[in-house]
Amino acid sequence: MEPLPYEQLYDTWNDPHEINNLADSEDQEHSEALLRLRAALDTWIAETGDQGEWLEPKEIIIPFEEEMDEWFGTPLWYVKKPD
Repeated sequence: MEPLPYEQLYDTWNDPHEINNLADSEDQEHSEALLRLRAALDTWIAETGDQGEWLEPKEIIIPFEEEMDEWFGTPLWYVKKPD
């Protein structure tokens, strides 16, 4: 499993399984769609005060990680970042 790219853009009509990321496409239609979606996201963030841009502090995340580990176990591929 590789980390996801910073931006993703898919033609969900022709690529319903989202295999081909068009975010880096040189096609003008794709570039325009990406610009439109970036603007929509910026508007959403401004209008709602969305804080998703910033990571939560460790003291908030740790209890959730511990609870998920108790319920389901921690996957072998998951590596905690050093403190």
